[in-house]
Amino acid sequence: MHRAFATPIRFTNPDTGGSVVLVDTSSAVIFLSTRWRWDKGLGYFTAARACMMVMDEFDDPENARAAVVFALRQAGVAAT
Repeated sequence: MHRAFATPIRFTNPDTGGSVVLVDTSSAVIFLSTRWRWDKGLGYFTAARACMMVMDEFDDPENARAAVVFALRQAGVAAT
């Protein structure tokens, strides 16, 4: 099950210049699995796992949001 973030994650995709808004764990998982083109280090895998934990109802969506923002920043993408 996807769960909404209290505040959407907003950033500019550095590859396309397009604005990206992730509103819930489902949109974050789709972005991570299909559109992520940067460093797939620990932050990336932590974010993917955190989103899946929320979707399986084992964690809070705000923890997943924080993990995705951290992964983006780790990859050099400014996110709010």
